[in-house]
Parts: sequence; structure tokens; C-alpha cells
Amino acid sequence: NSIISAILSTDMKFHFSKMAQLKTKISSNDFDKQNEEDKTLLRNLVLHLADIGNPIRPFSISKKWAECVKEEFLAQGDKEKSMSLPISP
Repeated sequence: NSIISAILSTDMKFHFSKMAQLKTKISSNDFDKQNEEDKTLLRNLVLHLADIGNPIRPFSISKKWAECVKEEFLAQGDKEKSMSLPISP
């Protein structure tokens, strides 16, 4: 369940709200490393930041990863189409 939650949290629609939530917790010194919600927030944000961090890598590495992601998205679209599902944007 925590793995699914972490993967779903990489969706950019959560980026600004989760970053604001973390910033508020840190600036108010309200982050509790023993609190499960705080640990979940941090774990999810670490995965999210790793997910969006590709563009800061050297271009040769970033390009390879971008090509892999493109191929994955195209394959997903093909699979959705073959299953008569709406194709993800």
C-alpha cells in the first residue's frame, strides 16, 4: 500500500500542495520523524523529486532516460488503444 501511495504521489498535480505542506512543517518546526503521516509525506516527496530530477543530470544521461519514458508512454497508449480504453494524455 505504501509503495502504491508513493508512486501515485509522483503525479505533478500534487507537487505544489505537497511541497507547501512540507515547507510549512519544516518552517514551523512541526516535522516529527516518528509520525507516520510525516514519514509518508517525506517518503513520497523523495520519490517524487527523484522522478522529476532527470533534467538536472548530464544531457547524455537525461536524454537516455527521456527516451525510455517516451517509449513507455507510447507502449501504454498502444495497450490502452488495443483494449479500447481512452488513451492517457
